[in-house]
Amino acid sequence: MVQLSDRARGVAIAAAGVLCVTPDAVLLRWAQTQGANTSSILFWKFFFVFWFTCAWVFYVEKKAAPAEGVVRSLYERIKTGPKHFWAAVGLQISLDVLFSLAFLIIAAARVMIWYSLNVLWSAILGCALLGDVLPRRTIVTCIFALGCIAMVFGPELATKKGREGSPWGDLAAIYVGVAVAIYLIIVRHAARERPRVPITFATTVGALAAFVLVSLSTLVTGDRIVPKVSSPGLFYLCMALDGFAIAGIFVAFSIAPRYITGAEVSLCSLLETVLGPLWVFLIYNERPGPFTLAGGLLLIGALFVHELLAAREAVQRRERERRGAAASLRAME
Repeated sequence: MVQLSDRARGVAIAAAGVLCVTPDAVLLRWAQTQGANTSSILFWKFFFVFWFTCAWVFYVEKKAAPAEGVVRSLYERIKTGPKHFWAAVGLQISLDVLFSLAFLIIAAARVMIWYSLNVLWSAILGCALLGDVLPRRTIVTCIFALGCIAMVFGPELATKKGREGSPWGDLAAIYVGVAVAIYLIIVRHAARERPRVPITFATTVGALAAFVLVSLSTLVTGDRIVPKVSSPGLFYLCMALDGFAIAGIFVAFSIAPRYITGAEVSLCSLLETVLGPLWVFLIYNERPGPFTLAGGLLLIGALFVHELLAAREAVQRRERERRGAAASLRAME
């Protein structure tokens, strides 16, 4: 079995979570085209996110075989860092609701432009609050990646459709980018100072609270939680797939920051901006434009070079350590 370094493990987990969530925008779009209202889409999405994350948490806890039982174990672990846990829960609730709402209110291109800035916020907050020292390759890649995102979504933003929608959608997307960066900081700080806090369980509690809030909101809006759609079975399958996709990235982003910086996790998240249009092409046969293709390929190339340089640095570091150890042994002789 291949033994991964901590950094390689963190990158692999983050990338797997991002790959899992790439169909999200397409699934939401399909649900809208079936006539489902916003409340029903959000309710069933978070309903399935709750059950998928709940299953993951209980599987992991059961595997650890706590003598006091799973529920008691989670309670005791929460008590080791309640501030970290409840801060993560609060952010999860807001991220759950506002990210989806942003996609339903404004063009996906605008959402992703604002969301992609979490790379910048993660780098700034990591340096300011956790003392992260980012390698030059990471700083350069972050700046270059933001340029690639602008290339991917810039042409769509220039169209009438790209400019449609409420400014509240823009504010929601901006908040999501900042909140993701703060969430990654909390996860990393908890791993360092309160390692027993069950951050992944915060995603479960957040999803539960989100679909309860959506349910209560229908008392005001009058929306139906059970939508009148042409294909109910396909609608619930769509929501289950979306719930699984969101659960995947939430679980990944609660684990990956233990091994890599928030800026590196955010860089991995930008893969969604490249693979999202691929799903649109596969489902709706909407061919990506030349700027989308060019920006996407440049972004993938930049991330590949970044990881290649990181791997080379790791090999050089191990070689220096080996030579240092050999020199120490010779000196002792």
